[in-house]
Amino acid sequence: MLFRDTPANRIEDPVSFLEAKYPGRSFELQSQVSLADRVPPYYIFETNACALYGISSMLAFHMNRLQAREGGAAGLASSSESGPVAITAGSAPSAVTAGSALSAGSSRPAPGNVTAEALAPRIMQIFREKLDPAPSLGDFTLDNIDYTFFSRLCIRSLSLPLIAVNSFSRSRGLRELAAGRPFLLNIWYSDAGGYFNHSVVCCGSAEFKMTGSGKSFRFWQVRDGYTLDPAPRWTMLSPNPVSAYITVFNEA
Repeated sequence: MLFRDTPANRIEDPVSFLEAKYPGRSFELQSQVSLADRVPPYYIFETNACALYGISSMLAFHMNRLQAREGGAAGLASSSESGPVAITAGSAPSAVTAGSALSAGSSRPAPGNVTAEALAPRIMQIFREKLDPAPSLGDFTLDNIDYTFFSRLCIRSLSLPLIAVNSFSRSRGLRELAAGRPFLLNIWYSDAGGYFNHSVVCCGSAEFKMTGSGKSFRFWQVRDGYTLDPAPRWTMLSPNPVSAYITVFNEA
């Protein structure tokens, strides 16, 4: 992960970013959606483990949805099953409290609010069992082709009724967000936001148009694993479709 986590590289607010980049110009919000209040921030501790933590976050999100539907996670059903919410540019979601870890000796999560941090040790165990029993220097790098493949290994190991598929389509990502589902965004390079060869969880999107020119700017809202600040960050991807691809998790 070659990301330099400095204020100069972060996008905390797309409008402020655009106004600084194009002084004197104004921008109109065309569309915006956010699931950030349902995707808690997480922090990556291990080396090159961004994809594993992103997968952990995605699986935790769906575990909580499934448990809420089965009545095993009190208080989660209303927030997990409602649709995405529109937000004002620059606004921050409410904080989400971390919850329970895996039950001892169990491959399935204990009822409650499963978090990425609680699930990550099990996901790293699966990495060691299936891909690399002794990752050098604690390095948990996944090759690009392995993101969806490894996600499927984790789904099978945890006996979850989910499927994982990949796509280069931005419209597929927008459809997932509209349906109330975040997705894993694997970024090779971005035009703005400071991410290079980094996996994040995409929890929203926004599109702005420059007044008087018609030029559009499209952003993804993300949890990047570098901060526990409840406010999400943003990235503006290149129009080149091979700059990133997504891994989508849905119920089987």
